[in-house]
Order: sequence, then structure tokens, then C-alpha cells
Amino acid sequence: MIYDRKCLMYCLAIIGVSIFPLLISDIYYLDDSYRVVTGIIGWSGDARPVGEIFYKILTLSNNSLPDLFPAPLILSILFLCYVFSLLSTKFSNGHTFLFALCISPVILNPLFNANLHFRYDSPFMVLSIAFALLPYCFSFKNKIADYLIPALFVTLALSSYQVSVNIFITFALIELTYNITRGDIKKSVIILLGRVVIILLGYLLYSKIVINLITVNSYFHEYSRIISLDKTGVLKLFDNLISSFAIFSGGWNMGFRIFMLSLALISGISLIGLAIKNHKTIIGTSFLLVSWVVMLLTSILFIPGVMIFSENPLFLSRGYVGLGGFISAMMIPACWISFKHIRFLVAIVYIYIIGFSYASNNAIKLENSHIENTAIRIINDIESYDTTGQIKYVDIDGQLQKSESTNIAIRAYPLIKSILPKAFYYNYNIGQFIINRNGMPNIKYTNPDKHHAPEYCHSKKSRYYYDICFGDNETAYITFK
Repeated sequence: MIYDRKCLMYCLAIIGVSIFPLLISDIYYLDDSYRVVTGIIGWSGDARPVGEIFYKILTLSNNSLPDLFPAPLILSILFLCYVFSLLSTKFSNGHTFLFALCISPVILNPLFNANLHFRYDSPFMVLSIAFALLPYCFSFKNKIADYLIPALFVTLALSSYQVSVNIFITFALIELTYNITRGDIKKSVIILLGRVVIILLGYLLYSKIVINLITVNSYFHEYSRIISLDKTGVLKLFDNLISSFAIFSGGWNMGFRIFMLSLALISGISLIGLAIKNHKTIIGTSFLLVSWVVMLLTSILFIPGVMIFSENPLFLSRGYVGLGGFISAMMIPACWISFKHIRFLVAIVYIYIIGFSYASNNAIKLENSHIENTAIRIINDIESYDTTGQIKYVDIDGQLQKSESTNIAIRAYPLIKSILPKAFYYNYNIGQFIINRNGMPNIKYTNPDKHHAPEYCHSKKSRYYYDICFGDNETAYITFK
């Protein structure tokens, strides 16, 4: 396989500089808090068996999950950058450094920053994007292999992190636009139809073989139910689409607007440049414009991605892998024109991306510290009351307020709000594992179905962020203000 060595080095440097603070951070983010306490692998239940296979290889089939961070993430980024370098030989048009800048946002998109903070999950989330892009790196003389092997990569992407398939879909339109600029419209459309066959085949392999080989949990069944193909389903799709973009509703401050305007200008200038380049044939120019519009609309549609087709969608920041596809779709065509000054717009994009990466890492660190300190205060309150070890359960009502320090970062980068960790959030049990890790390993949360405030408190204490009441049933009742 021929790869672009310079592109590999550029991508490693760009991504390394962008996420360096994350790699050296000491943060346990969301699910990390219970994995570090229990050592549970358990990704097959979410229909992501590649995660378990990945760690069994790294630990030589150990069934316990040690904290290996950041080594697994570094390994996966190395592999992804290698895939980028394979793509460079096909799509960079000789502009290697520019292509590295344009493709790296696939994982440097602001919302994927949440994914990268998972110490345990992030490696195979990154690998899933690499698998989604690998079909564009190869072509085979054997027709069966030309469809089957890319379909297997799609299956691997789905088996690693399902929403990464959005990247495959967006890149199919980038490839279409690129092929049309090469002049063979008929061949371009045939290749696109081939990509449709590949994703359908990959999904069939995943849904009919992979899913049946593992035991999936109710959580997966709940969010993977597809909307019906009737009027109700269409209305649900429209409602999902509106709901999915609500994550951006409070994010349009000046910095984000400049970021989006820069992307629009890069895209517009690239389109004009390619239209001038292909002006000799009206048909070629027309197809270029059509493919451009389709690429733009599809990449926007797949920012939230396949979740909009779910009967019970879960719109969390870590599911917006498609935002990286959108950013790269806006930027990669700049590699196909000769306009040196476009690099200044690319620089503006990176001012936002790197600024967001550093600010979000520090905000998550501050919020994590705030959560940890709250857990320690709760432990101290329980131990000062319960000198004989009678308290076995904690009942949570309400949610912990964000620290004032993180609000400063949110004002500069509003999207940070969507990726901040939550722990003490009603009976969301991440808080329990943080208490376990900080000195009370036997404490458990009460069953949320049996939650009730006590009629009488044997002792009650009021703190700045919460009130704690010691009632009957060996339970400490905590109400966040």
C-alpha cells in the first residue's frame, strides 16, 4: 500500500499539538469512573464487540480491564493518521500539508473532544473512524473483493462505534465531487452507487451476523429501533432533526460564527475555483454544482447522523461524529484548486479548533475536580455521622451545579457546556463510583424506582451545593440545590 509519508507526519503533528493537554491529563470522564472501580469491559452489550477484542489483545486476553491510558489512544491515532496518509495519495492533489489540515478535523471537531476524553472508550472510537475511511483507500481488480472487503470495514466501524458510519456516508459525497472534477461523470455516479451497495452490505453483515453472535442489552435495543416508514415516521424524523440541532442553539457566539464563516468561505472559494477550472463543459460544471449541493446538504444532515432515524434517539455530544465529516467536507476541496491565500482561512479554523481543545480540556479538568471535591465532602459528612458503618446507600435528588470556573470557559466556547461531565445527577450512578473510588467502596445508590424523601431526619446538614439527611433504611439522602 502506498502512503504519503509527509501527510502521516503532518497529521501526527497537527493532532498531537491539538490534544497534547488531553494526553497528559489525569481525568476520569463519565463511564471511566465505573470502569476504573469495577474493571468491567462490557462493550458487547452495546453491540460494540471490537472494544472488547481491542482490550483483550492489548492485555493478552485478560478479562480484567486495567487503565492503560494514554497508550491505547496513541496507538489508535497512529493508525488513523496512517489511514489519512493513504487517503492523501488519492485526494490531496499534491497539497499534502493542506490535506493534512483539512482531514484532521475528522477527529478534532469540537464535539468529538468529548469522545477523546474517555480513557477507555476513545481508542476504538478513533479506530471506528479509521475503519469507516479505509474503503476509500483501496481498489481491487476482483469485483467481489471490491465490494466485500470495504463492506467488512464498514462492519468493523459499526462494531466499534456505530455513529462513525456517518463519516463513511459523508466521504462518499466528497469522493463523488472529487471524481466529477476529474471529468468522468458516468463513472463517478457508478462509484457512488457502489458505495451505497457497500454500506448496505456492511450493515447487513453487522445486523444479521455480528449482533446475533453477541448478547446486546436493552439500552442498545431501545435506541436502535428505526422509525416507521409511514406518516408518523416522517413526522418523527422531522422532530428528531430539529431536536438534534438543539445542541448548537446556544453556541453561536462571535468565535463560533467566525469559525463557521471561515468554513463557508473555504467551501465557496473552492467551488468557484473548481467551476472556473471545469468551465469548458456546461454539463461538467452543472454536475459539479449538483454534487456540491448534495455533499453540503448530506454532510449537514449527518452531523447528528444516523440517530435521527431512531425511534428513541439519544442526542449526546459524543454521538456527533458527523460534525468532523462536515468540517472536512467543507475544507478538502480546497486541495483541488490553486489558491495559496486560502491557507489564511484554514488558519482561522484552527485557531478555533485548538482553542476549543485546550479550553475544553481545562474546563473538564476543573469540573472533574469540582465533582471529586463534592464526593469527598459527602464522604466526610457520612463518616462524621456514621461512626459504626451503618450507612450502605446514597439517594440523590437534583443535580450538582457546575463550578463557577467552568462557566468562564462556556462563555468563550458555548459548546463546552454539552461535553462537561455529569456525575451527581439524580440517580445517574456515576456519582456512586466516584464516591467508591474516593474512599467508600461499599456505598451503593438506592434503586431509583424506590426513591423517596424521608419523613424524618436523624441528622441533617446543609452545605453550599447540597443538603444531606440521614434517615432510616441505612441511607443518606442528598438533595442538590
